[in-house]
Amino acid sequence: MLNSTTFLIAMPGGSEWLLILFILLPLYFLPTIIGFNRNKNNAGGIFVLNFFLGWTFLGWLGALIWAFSASNKQPPTIVVNNTNQHQSYNKDKIDQLRQLKQLLDEGVLTTEEFNKQKAALLN
Repeated sequence: MLNSTTFLIAMPGGSEWLLILFILLPLYFLPTIIGFNRNKNNAGGIFVLNFFLGWTFLGWLGALIWAFSASNKQPPTIVVNNTNQHQSYNKDKIDQLRQLKQLLDEGVLTTEEFNKQKAALLN
């Protein structure tokens, strides 16, 4: 014959389930919650370790340390190499200025026309 107090201790009632659900379960998955909140790349691994070995204190502690560890992945460095474009752009301007100067020297352009074309080219 079962004692009624033994049965109550063995089987949680309504308030005990709330305690398990709202306090103990988040505490158990604390490393996983921290890992996802910190946007860790290996948050899935933290969850697996926490889920399967969290019941051991060392498994839970390992998952917690992993969740707080620094991430080795650095954001990618983007290098924009536009020196060739800039140099060719400057060469084009220099060539056009030389042509304008040659036209000025040959008398095809007046000084006023040369200055207008030069100002338009440099702006």
